[in-house]
Amino acid sequence: LALSGFHYDGVRRHVDARPRINAAKFSSIWTAGTAWGTFSQAIGAKGLTFELKVAEGELAVRSLMLAPGREAPKSTSVTLGGRAVKHQVVRSGSETNLDFAEEIVVKRNQSLKVVA
Repeated sequence: LALSGFHYDGVRRHVDARPRINAAKFSSIWTAGTAWGTFSQAIGAKGLTFELKVAEGELAVRSLMLAPGREAPKSTSVTLGGRAVKHQVVRSGSETNLDFAEEIVVKRNQSLKVVA
């Protein structure tokens, strides 16, 4: 789990998902106090694709930190269970943080997907 780079801050409702190995094509399990599941990401010529799935429980999220990229994404798409999620991209150096307009809850068998 340490190499997955996954960390959940329950007070801030913040997910940090920045793999420490094989960031270009990565998948792993994750655990938090209220849920567990898997996440995966792929970084290619067209950008980053990220998916967080909840297998059991519920995960409340206000923000999401993704793997560093060489450039700021020109556009981002975030969906939860296939529905668009309003968000703002905050870029600091090579880090990309997505702040959601309101807290979202990823429930059992749901996926949070990001394309950037």
